[in-house]
Amino acid sequence: MDSSFPASQVAIQNKVGVFGFGLLGMSQKIRIDKIAITNQGSVYGDFLRNFRLMDGASQIGSAVYSMDKMKQVVFDLSANPLYIDKGVMKGLKVEADITGGVGYTFQFGIIKSTDITAYDSQYGVFIKPNGTDSWQSIIVANASTISQ
Repeated sequence: MDSSFPASQVAIQNKVGVFGFGLLGMSQKIRIDKIAITNQGSVYGDFLRNFRLMDGASQIGSAVYSMDKMKQVVFDLSANPLYIDKGVMKGLKVEADITGGVGYTFQFGIIKSTDITAYDSQYGVFIKPNGTDSWQSIIVANASTISQ
């Protein structure tokens, strides 16, 4: 998984990696129906838009035009779920178009256990994304600042 993004300074441009993370199908084949990410930075509105969930060069699901009022982006994959085979780590990233907001920051993360809807394909039950009764948020360590 590429951990070199997002950079600390990001220019206004299209298809910028804004968040990267990995999902592991530990002991069963897993179906992912939803992934939600939340921006904890200062950027708001349409300065970031056209969010795309990427598996390498392939887009997963449909693009999401903008963050909601809670600065969250929800990828609804229920119509065409993402499957992760047993023992496989999927390195995923989120790309977005940066259209403005010079001086603002963005810092995305998967904050709550409900931000991922995961389903055990073998046993036919929904599961907690980390397989335990605890949850640790996945947040990019440093915020990125939008530059000219």
